[in-house]
Amino acid sequence: MRARIEGEGIATDAGDALPLTLETCLALRERYGDQLVVDAGLSAWALAERRRRRQSPVAALAPALAAAMANRPYQITGARIIAERGNVAVLDEGGLGKTAQAFAGLMESGNWRGRHLVVCPKTAITSTWAEEIRRWTDGQVFTAVAPAARKLAAIEDFLAAETGARFLITNPETLRTTMRRFCPKCDRWVDAAPKVIPEQHVGQDHKTPWKIYRQECPQLFGVEFDSIICDEADRYMLGLRPQTGKMTLWGEGLVRLQGRQKIAMTGTPFRGKESNVFGILHWLDPVRFSSFWKFINAYFVQEDNGFGVEIGGILPERADDFAELLDRYSIRRTRAEVRDDLPENLSITHWVEMPPEHRKQYTAMEEDGYIRLGADVLQGLGVLSELTRLKQMAFGSMDYRASHIEPKVSPKYDLLVDMLAARGVTTTGPTFGVMKYIVASQFTEQLDWIESRLNASRIETLKITGAVTGRARDAAVAAFSAPGGARVLLLNTAVASSITLDAWCDEMFILDETFVEDDQVQLRWRIDNRGARIAVRVFHYLRTRGTIDERIAEDNLSQAAMQDQLLDGRRGLEVARRLLGRTG
Repeated sequence: MRARIEGEGIATDAGDALPLTLETCLALRERYGDQLVVDAGLSAWALAERRRRRQSPVAALAPALAAAMANRPYQITGARIIAERGNVAVLDEGGLGKTAQAFAGLMESGNWRGRHLVVCPKTAITSTWAEEIRRWTDGQVFTAVAPAARKLAAIEDFLAAETGARFLITNPETLRTTMRRFCPKCDRWVDAAPKVIPEQHVGQDHKTPWKIYRQECPQLFGVEFDSIICDEADRYMLGLRPQTGKMTLWGEGLVRLQGRQKIAMTGTPFRGKESNVFGILHWLDPVRFSSFWKFINAYFVQEDNGFGVEIGGILPERADDFAELLDRYSIRRTRAEVRDDLPENLSITHWVEMPPEHRKQYTAMEEDGYIRLGADVLQGLGVLSELTRLKQMAFGSMDYRASHIEPKVSPKYDLLVDMLAARGVTTTGPTFGVMKYIVASQFTEQLDWIESRLNASRIETLKITGAVTGRARDAAVAAFSAPGGARVLLLNTAVASSITLDAWCDEMFILDETFVEDDQVQLRWRIDNRGARIAVRVFHYLRTRGTIDERIAEDNLSQAAMQDQLLDGRRGLEVARRLLGRTG
């Protein structure tokens, strides 16, 4: 099936291609009119696609959802692909409606009336998934959240329900499965280390296979779900390596769940390394992707660093094969492809300088691995610990207060207060303005310190960290998404996924970055035009000159370039933008 363009002197290489969707065809027709020559095969496909869409079950099962998706035709295509492939990874960028596509895909595949399990971050259980199911569908919602008695009751109610679409929504910790070695000859559990052999079996064939020792909710593993949806799959499928006994507890649970259809959802599938996608592929197709090292040997550069094998990037000669593999198991669209109405966002770096005492402490930690704070010593034990200390000290000089360490002087905090004041959030008098602002950091201790300082200056704050759970977290999201009230939200980077916070927020202040660019991507998506209000979003990076902040920023830029090329550049997006007249 092909189409060609005549007249304007636009030529494409033999390998140039555009996604086969009705939206692509319509955009090309609108752009080129009679210059577009369509062959018989493509014309027949377009006619059949129009007919199929008119007969979609989504309109009958969820008319409100169908009406909303009509304005987002790429979601219709996504739902069709989910239905056709069954087990699939939806890798669309944030804010493109992966949740809606999952619902519609289940309806298209005939799987709607049944049992569905949604595994997602705690922050998304009620504020995203439960709300979206109730808003768009007739599905019954059961939320399995702590405390244990409440979680167990929700699971029992879910399993007892027998009609309609039933959704159990929980976090990965519910699936925790502990593995230990079991000796069939002794009929008992033995030490996990394979070298430990009971005395009575010395010199004999003593095999101790891995078996399930404990499961938090074993009743979930005796059910075949009609579908299993794993949201933010990159976080929970990282490092899935079957038959090793070394997976995370929730990873052990994920691979043992039984589902007729599996949908992995994330806009950041690599978590900084292309090889990390194995976990998602293994979950979707455990037969083909049964061996992690077989996968690595087939596609990746490897180097012996003297301590073991270091996995590098993709082998150049296998790059096309790897891209084809991703295409077979996933669907990926960017906001630039499918949302012409979205403006370009801004990222701005604000550099701060360390005062002399701060610089002295930082240099000592960088060179010696420790600093003296009065009679005590603050150390960085090991490379990772020292890097963490350096990141913390890029925020401010350290001091002991009431038996704990906290910042003493912070040029980043001083700049933050000045920038908030310029936006009407002042420490010296009544505030003015209605917009709200997010202050983000990976360190809860820093956010706690900022909270105490702002509150002491009569600036009301909200906070979402790992320590803010359940109803308190949902209340913070709701309050920040409503007019009035506190105008500053302190947000931990690690718990920022799967929540929408842009109803009253156009600007975010990022105090530090992790070593994984995908963490920053997920953080920015929290306000990146996810709701109905379209506006330019501004991301302010506060960085300390001459510190680890510079190195991390450079590394993350390199990661972003690699992932953009692998996920999007290889799909010919520049070709698509040129053909459709979308430049800039």
